[in-house]
Amino acid sequence: VLRRRTLEGLAARYPALHTGAGRFGTGRAARELEDRAEHELGIIARLGFAGYFLTVAAVVDLVEGMGVRVAARGSGASSLVNHALRVSHVDPMANGLIMERFLSDDRSTLPDIDLDVESARRHEIYHAVVERFGPERTTLMSMQNAYRARGAVRDAGLALGMDEHEVDGIAKQLWRFSASDFRGALTRMPELSDLARRIDAGRLEGRHQLDLLVDLTERLDRLPRHISMHPCGVILSDARLLDRTPVQPSGMGLPMSQFDKHDMDPMGFLKLDILGVRMQSAIAYTLQEVERTTGERIDLEQVPLDD
Repeated sequence: VLRRRTLEGLAARYPALHTGAGRFGTGRAARELEDRAEHELGIIARLGFAGYFLTVAAVVDLVEGMGVRVAARGSGASSLVNHALRVSHVDPMANGLIMERFLSDDRSTLPDIDLDVESARRHEIYHAVVERFGPERTTLMSMQNAYRARGAVRDAGLALGMDEHEVDGIAKQLWRFSASDFRGALTRMPELSDLARRIDAGRLEGRHQLDLLVDLTERLDRLPRHISMHPCGVILSDARLLDRTPVQPSGMGLPMSQFDKHDMDPMGFLKLDILGVRMQSAIAYTLQEVERTTGERIDLEQVPLDD
């Protein structure tokens, strides 16, 4: 299937070199194109990644079908197969890009194909991906949020039963230093001098709550606080996905795995990075405005790159 889709894509991308029925001409450019395609398809087949490329292509087809701008970023643009599948709009042949920067026989880990989409429609795309592949095979990825100074002091104050407004006032003074350096910051930062005096006075009077607050805050530094929705990661698997990962609702209502990006490869999951990019939204809005004001619909793929 990947070979057929690739050859069909190359015929569309390089019509001048295509002679019909999946055949290309006998000239040097046509031979180089076929050799490059066979080289890449061989690597993908040997590594067993054909399904991954087809899955990414299916997502791109889905997004384009929604009328949303989508483009690959990073080393994925080095692949002719990606170009043929419309995953990347960059021509690796014309630009001298090398497949091995992206994937090779010596690099057996699953490659990253990052997709840029319109930031204004990212959540809409997530819902469409889950609907396309099914909630039993798709989740959003999570990320670990660790304690920083403000979060640490707020939770430590809550645990100590301190007044919420007092703790909030202290938290708002904590910036530009690590929670583990709270006590050191008290001695060198002028804005914390009042808090330092209150801690010293409390010590003399036998009240150690503020002192304990500092100790707890320092010890919480960089420990996991909670998980939140990863800004771009979507996990795809087979029907056993929910048997392998615990899930919880995300902020946008879709299921979210409690695993983070470091768990993907060992668990055998596919991870797609679908990044919301404001520039893509700006381009889409500009094209809409041009069409609204002039009646002309611009196809950016047909515009010369030096225009």
